[in-house]
Amino acid sequence: MNTKMRHLVTALLTLLISTLIILLSGCSVPHPNKAPPPVEFVSVNKEVAVPCIDPKDIPDRPASVGGQLDGNAQHDASILAGALIETRIALDKTFALITGCVQLKH
Repeated sequence: MNTKMRHLVTALLTLLISTLIILLSGCSVPHPNKAPPPVEFVSVNKEVAVPCIDPKDIPDRPASVGGQLDGNAQHDASILAGALIETRIALDKTFALITGCVQLKH
């Protein structure tokens, strides 16, 4: 195909594509006399989860004791026992808070 023929084909394709774009773009314009579709409001009752625990009531996390251990079994056992007690107290408080949020199914 020679150069003139290629230019002619390219020009015709460009004209065809441009014409199609112009014609098809008119499809998206709404008719001025056509009313918009009616809007319908529907009310639906749905259970929504709400927080039942006040964040200020959540107990603080017990302090980490890793830096206090020195390898002496008696010393470390004493520190770990105290940390265990603090952890159990925090856990008991947490369970007391969340028990009120749980609904038991029978």
